[in-house]
Amino acid sequence: MRILICPLNWGLGHASRDVLIVQKLLELGHKVILAGDGESLKILQTEFPQLESIHLPPMVRITYFKHLPAWLKIFILSPFLLYDFIIERYRLKKIIRRIRPDIVISDNRYGLWSENVKSILITHQCSIKLPGFLKFLEYPAALLIRLLIEGFDICWIPDYPGPQNLSGDLSHRFPLPSNAVFIGPLSRFSVPENQTVHVSGAQLQEAELLILLSGPEPQRTRLEKIILKQIQALPTSTIILQGLPGKLEVKEISSNHTLVSHLPAATIKQLIQNARYIICRSGYTSIMDLAEMKKKAMIIPTPGQTEQEYLADYLEEKGMFLFSTQQKLELSTAIQRLNKFQPAFNFPGEDYLMKQLVDL
Repeated sequence: MRILICPLNWGLGHASRDVLIVQKLLELGHKVILAGDGESLKILQTEFPQLESIHLPPMVRITYFKHLPAWLKIFILSPFLLYDFIIERYRLKKIIRRIRPDIVISDNRYGLWSENVKSILITHQCSIKLPGFLKFLEYPAALLIRLLIEGFDICWIPDYPGPQNLSGDLSHRFPLPSNAVFIGPLSRFSVPENQTVHVSGAQLQEAELLILLSGPEPQRTRLEKIILKQIQALPTSTIILQGLPGKLEVKEISSNHTLVSHLPAATIKQLIQNARYIICRSGYTSIMDLAEMKKKAMIIPTPGQTEQEYLADYLEEKGMFLFSTQQKLELSTAIQRLNKFQPAFNFPGEDYLMKQLVDL
């Protein structure tokens, strides 16, 4: 079948988690076509340079305020986002007429569905988290999300059903739409283990600490500045992955610390396997990757991004990860806490995703 896959371009997470889906679809013999824009599309083009890709930008581009919470920016833009859904449907109709896909898989792009083509939505956000004084709106918002989800033929939730899950209230709080099905967490890492990693002549597998930066600006850069300010005094060998797809750049900050712009999924997996500790955002894709690999990690929510703040608190309470705010991050203290920490992962072994892909 011809399958069009379209990730949202808010950070790198949506495209990153779709790498596994593309890999498995290709293994099953399907023809995959990529659609999207910006850094998100670059991720998939880097992983699958042989695949056809289509430029499909959103009408609204999300960047966060420097000093105001992320939820406020999204709230202000919500009327434009609804307009975006309508425009996306129109653009998808034109693409369908041109390339005639059998299936459209949309990762968090709610306007990309069609009555004429089997349409699948990927999302773990069946409900949202709002700040305390707006919590009364969480249930009405969940009803709106449910209405949007029901426009699709199927909704894939990348999490486990039952109490041993990663998304908590985001997909386990309110009754789910009738078309929703759990497919298990999506992790892009699927290469053989114990390989030596070389990037531009630098051997990178020896770092004890791996710091993964991601997410929308300006907060990605703000966290990077906090880390670079503290890193010189840290004796622990460290690799900082900036999360900037495009040209590969490697910079030796000191004999013990290396800054790398971006790497392919196979290389990132090796760095994670070789690292003793991980520090990263509490974005859902990062959480799925680290849970899959059962790594010691401290997760840092993007300030004002209520979903990430909830997940960081929820997963620390479940004993899976440690949690620090961006403002209070101290690398030396983080290393001490991680050294004493023993994460608790206890997930079912069933391959939910493959069953769904085979049934397509």
